[in-house]
Amino acid sequence: WFPALSPLRSRGKQWYQRRVRGQFLKMKSVFSLLVASLLSISVEGKWEAHPITANVKYPYDKETMFPFRFKTVSGSRPQETWVTFYYNTGSPWGQLRWSEGNWGVELYACTDDRLSTTGSGDRFTNVPEGPDRIWELSWDDDTFSVECNGKNVWKFQFKDRLDKFSDRCCGLKYAEKRGPLKTFKFNQSSGGCSCCSQNVPKEYYTKGEEEEKDDKKDKKDKKEKKDKKDKKKKKDKKEKKDKKKKKDKKKKKDTVRI
Repeated sequence: WFPALSPLRSRGKQWYQRRVRGQFLKMKSVFSLLVASLLSISVEGKWEAHPITANVKYPYDKETMFPFRFKTVSGSRPQETWVTFYYNTGSPWGQLRWSEGNWGVELYACTDDRLSTTGSGDRFTNVPEGPDRIWELSWDDDTFSVECNGKNVWKFQFKDRLDKFSDRCCGLKYAEKRGPLKTFKFNQSSGGCSCCSQNVPKEYYTKGEEEEKDDKKDKKDKKEKKDKKDKKKKKDKKEKKDKKKKKDKKKKKDTVRI
């Protein structure tokens, strides 16, 4: 045992740990980029990309655009992404926005609007590494969901809206019960305010021919499956009825004999 060698050993150990950590982070970054690239190829193969200009309204077509997909590329500084929805004439507008700084999220007229700065709001969880991210928004009668690079990062139940908001302004609106979604836009504030600058997505997607064919096939398969199930149910019901009828007839016959 040589005490003089102890600092050398300690420095060697620290150097080794730093090297291992660096290699791990490098591999993690490469893996994230690979996943993003594969997802991008997958989207581009089945979905058609359309470039985005900030603050311009684009028409929404549920047949070719649901789930709603778009791509962001993060810069060196965390920013916010805002997407505003415009529904049928007379219906209120809606908005989803989030911060890359802490992944706080707001669904307008449903959740807290402070983007989780006070710790009381909603947050995305387990968001994949950037800078390229493909987002997918979907909704039904009960929930609003967000996926990033194929991973679910947030799912909001409309019944969990804040007490100050009504179902008319939250659930019924985003579920398109008060009118269909007609147009959308990605916001960018004017004046160059760095505290509220937006990361406007690069492109949004519509279904290509291949994806539409897959959707039609899925719908056809689901219909055939449902028809088969209904047919079996009807057959079972008839057999059950015939069996009961036969049993009642036999019982009546036996009663007459007695």
